[in-house]
Amino acid sequence: GNFWVAGLVLLAPMMLAVRSTVRDRSRARLLLAHTRKQVLVEGKLLQALVPREVKERFLRGDKLIADRIQDGSVLFVYVAKYRPIMLQYGAPATILWINKVYAALDHCIGSASVIKVETF
Repeated sequence: GNFWVAGLVLLAPMMLAVRSTVRDRSRARLLLAHTRKQVLVEGKLLQALVPREVKERFLRGDKLIADRIQDGSVLFVYVAKYRPIMLQYGAPATILWINKVYAALDHCIGSASVIKVETF
């Protein structure tokens, strides 16, 4: 009788530790899957926002990403009343319109050596 009690006293903490470890591993797997998803989303977002060369330098861990350009021009495009337009026409119609505006700018630029940075 005492043998079983002693065995139970010794095994119970180990069983609880194993159960806790299994639960922790399950949580870790879920966290890893979520993290992988986030990395993919962030990679796609980074790819959409900056030129490929800048993305590569950023992912390499470069602290300062700046290039010297001998001659250049800067064009800032601001869409006035963007929010009221979006509220009036809805997001899908507004996005289609913005895409047309950017396509027209791209067409005007043509094949010139241009670095585009787009933000909202």
